[in-house]
Amino acid sequence: MFRDAAATSEEFGLRFRRATQSFVGAQIEMLAGDPAAAARELYASSAAFDEIGAATSATTHRALLAEVVASLGRLDEAADLADQVAAKASADDVITHVLWRSALARVRAREGSAQEAVELATEARRRLGDAEFPQLSIAALLATAEAATAADEAGEAARLLSEARRIAEAKGAVASIAQLAAVRVAS
Repeated sequence: MFRDAAATSEEFGLRFRRATQSFVGAQIEMLAGDPAAAARELYASSAAFDEIGAATSATTHRALLAEVVASLGRLDEAADLADQVAAKASADDVITHVLWRSALARVRAREGSAQEAVELATEARRRLGDAEFPQLSIAALLATAEAATAADEAGEAARLLSEARRIAEAKGAVASIAQLAAVRVAS
């Protein structure tokens, strides 16, 4: 269905709409277990937004791209993207701030900078607050769990992972539930 909608937008020359749809398309690809496809969506949308002059949209898409490339293990690229986004993000853009901090937290955790990872992930969750955005909540919780694991706080990591699973189950997010079932916390 996503590809059909994207093709229709392309057919009618709706470049902004097509680029905007890529955020959802990337999330679909991530839920389908294809982060490389998600990255392609986001590279294309970011470039389109740059051409159109939609800086805020480009920044938000790059924030998600930072998360995606971090999941692919491309830590330097993810850190560069997160830094670019941090410099350009509007102060009140919750989604963008949560995403870049979550991505950078994952990078720092994998690099062995556990304390910085915990600080970034904690700030991402604080900024999210009580917002009703389950996938973003799950992403922030997973980044925080990864940071907690890096900080040798396995109990906290397990609690955060359990919270992410609870959110997915409460929303009936079948793909997220399946992905979260495969996540293990080091003990």
